[in-house]
Amino acid sequence: MGELIMSGKRSLIYGVGINDWKDNCSFTNNKGKKELTKEYKLWRAMITRCYSDYTKSVRPTYIGVTCDDSWLSMTKFIEDVSKLKGYDKSFTSGWVLDKDILSKGCKHYSIETCCFVPSEINGCLTVRTLHRGELPLGVTLDIKTGLFKARCGYNGTRRSLGLFETKQEAFGAYLSCKKKELKRLADKHKEFIDSRVYSALINYEFTLED
Repeated sequence: MGELIMSGKRSLIYGVGINDWKDNCSFTNNKGKKELTKEYKLWRAMITRCYSDYTKSVRPTYIGVTCDDSWLSMTKFIEDVSKLKGYDKSFTSGWVLDKDILSKGCKHYSIETCCFVPSEINGCLTVRTLHRGELPLGVTLDIKTGLFKARCGYNGTRRSLGLFETKQEAFGAYLSCKKKELKRLADKHKEFIDSRVYSALINYEFTLED
């Protein structure tokens, strides 16, 4: 479990996270139930991705994920991320803290690598390997025909892009659709996201190895 080692009045999170927040990290809501503050949940979620063995066992993509040493302190973490564009929306509109949009493949949480983005942008870039096997993103083998099927999410719906002779051709169709979707999302949220995020989305590249 996370909170086992005591440090003063508060325990360390996964043996490393220091809860030095000046205020209480929980409160009683209007239904009389105890609830964690949004600041605490944001920080703890980041610490969990970095240091929870259980999380890494069920989400292997988090293996090797680290954070800046200074972000082991909740106070320093909130002090830094509150300066990032979209921070307030993480509390009101479901935006998420992302570490690998600005630098593809990055596994390190820091003020230089992180940004806040709408969940639909984060989801659009999530790589799913279940049922895919060795095939590229967006490509599956159609058992009936022996051809390669391409599918891609666009504007909230999953679109079939057709059947192709090779996985490379199918991936090409997927890639074309995916780039259009990223452009659509980037333009939709351009006014609210960091300009670096917009640029990263417009120039984001997928490969056969993703």
